[in-house]
Amino acid sequence: MRTLLDARRRHRTALLAPGPSPQPHAPLGVGLAGVERPTYVSEGRELRALYRPPPAGRSARPALLYLHGGWALADDHMRACAPFVAAGFAVMTPSYRGENGNPGSHEMLWGELDDARAALAWLAAQPEVDGARVYVFGHSAGGMLAMLLSFEPELAAHLCGSVAGIYGPEIFDYQRRPFVDTPRERELRLALPHIEQLEQPHIAFVPRADLGRAASAEAGARARAAGAPLETIEIPGDHHGAVPIAMAAFLDCARQAAALDRDEGAI
Repeated sequence: MRTLLDARRRHRTALLAPGPSPQPHAPLGVGLAGVERPTYVSEGRELRALYRPPPAGRSARPALLYLHGGWALADDHMRACAPFVAAGFAVMTPSYRGENGNPGSHEMLWGELDDARAALAWLAAQPEVDGARVYVFGHSAGGMLAMLLSFEPELAAHLCGSVAGIYGPEIFDYQRRPFVDTPRERELRLALPHIEQLEQPHIAFVPRADLGRAASAEAGARARAAGAPLETIEIPGDHHGAVPIAMAAFLDCARQAAALDRDEGAI
């Protein structure tokens, strides 16, 4: 059976006008205490990231890869990860090709998936990180990328999650699309049409006041019928306001998934 990943590998996306993300960006790491600004390499490109290492002097710690919403990385994306920082996790939030002055073109959920995969490998390889306890979580566009990562048969993550990350093809009607718009281009950027193929456990938090609520309900029903490892959880809030609720809930899920010892430091 041909899978979503097979189809994406065979398909060459067509960009209208290759170039950077249309979203403005500001210098990264301003006023973020203890946050580093490393680069990671994806398909030969050096891409910017924010990284908050875990407290020094301890054994290898669990880590979170946070995939940001929108089309540029900002300091607020690291601030959103405060529950994980407080719990002693290492936290990385990457920018992607065409964003934040990075080389490459903004492709909208295409090459950015390769970048997210490369960022995950960078994080898992850090000496202070326990590679068996790496978690992926994303919001909005980042949630859609986290969903797409969950189709990987082998992934260096213990659990994936998202908030406001499941949509139907109509979501692109609200975007300045960089790609030549066809039904196939939209379909290959979405988890919903292929949800029965999901490989990795994924917890999708669904804000009650979000455009993706119906698509998320459909994904949950179809996944249950197919035995695919998707759990959908409805939470209060809208597209942005639900993020703190989802982050706190996913931290609890991460702890439970790995049966972490709650008496070990702050974890």
